[in-house]
Amino acid sequence: GVSVSLGGANGVCVTDLAADGIILGIEFCEERNEFAYCSADKQVYVRQFSENVGNMTLVQVLQGHDAEVSTVKWNSKLSQWVTGSEDRTIRMWDCAGGRCLQVLDGRGPVSALCVDTSNGFLVVACQDVIRVYDAVRQEVVQTNLGHTDCVRAIIHVPERNQYVSASWDQTIRIWNAFTKKSRKRLAPNGSNGNNANAGNPGDADGGDGRGSPAPDETLFSALNPLVVPAALKKYGGLAVGDFLSESTVGVT
Repeated sequence: GVSVSLGGANGVCVTDLAADGIILGIEFCEERNEFAYCSADKQVYVRQFSENVGNMTLVQVLQGHDAEVSTVKWNSKLSQWVTGSEDRTIRMWDCAGGRCLQVLDGRGPVSALCVDTSNGFLVVACQDVIRVYDAVRQEVVQTNLGHTDCVRAIIHVPERNQYVSASWDQTIRIWNAFTKKSRKRLAPNGSNGNNANAGNPGDADGGDGRGSPAPDETLFSALNPLVVPAALKKYGGLAVGDFLSESTVGVT
């Protein structure tokens, strides 16, 4: 097995068994003062973190994957450990008891994973495809296509509302992060959009059923005009679209 060397009392080195296979990923949970690491032995190990590294005791072992576990992350929104594996699944685990709570179909071997810290959604790479999962509803809400080889790392940049991925295709790509669509605001005159077409199945806009607004409604874009950041005003001649990140969005 793979061992880890921990500093003991009086400078004596203590060797403890870390895993029965190579270690493929590691994640720290500040909330619980724990760190987890995943291994090719199909398991994930959770240890208590301590300033005295000799006291980094094994808390629990997460078992259930049928192939090597390629990545482990902490989901602070749901207080769960999340793992991705070569067995084509993503699993969510109870942080206290180590019980597997949910299993999602990755649709391929999971090569990278991160958690969208804004909403707790899972951003999962299966080879060259990146999918965003709503873990609670257990559904894919966004698919990003563009890489031509295996994606090996993904991060979420909440300040820019973007995902960044790195691949064996020798590229780094920036994607628009998933955001839930807001409901249309009421027009200033207080109209709620009720008209002859309102209430028809599939006519969520209250308009003609093709997504156009009703005559007495004000467009969302009119109520919420686009504001160009001051930092971009010096590029006055360029269209705002020139600054948007590449992203292919869809539900599969």
